[in-house]
Amino acid sequence: MKEGKACLALPLIGTKQTTSSGEQGEIEREILEQEKIEPNNFKVAGFPEARSLGGLRPAFTPIKDFQVVSVYQERGKTQAKIRFTLIKGSYATTLLRELMKPGNPVDSGF
Repeated sequence: MKEGKACLALPLIGTKQTTSSGEQGEIEREILEQEKIEPNNFKVAGFPEARSLGGLRPAFTPIKDFQVVSVYQERGKTQAKIRFTLIKGSYATTLLRELMKPGNPVDSGF
């Protein structure tokens, strides 16, 4: 976005985030209704720091400074130590899941 490029953004439901307009909004509202999720579900009584206001998150996250630090064998398994930087709001566990995903995810139970 800083470079003037648009990106696909996905809504994070929270107390302040409204659903999208058009067909996308209809899909979001249907899912929220089916799952019985309301914006007030994201308020935590007695612990306001845990609330979620919602917002938008990029659908795709750039991976910065990716580096393979080392690769070695331990207990008969290949191990790797890596470093990387993600933008705020991105989850390292999601990247790690993709890196460790087997060749045939369906057969492996993914």
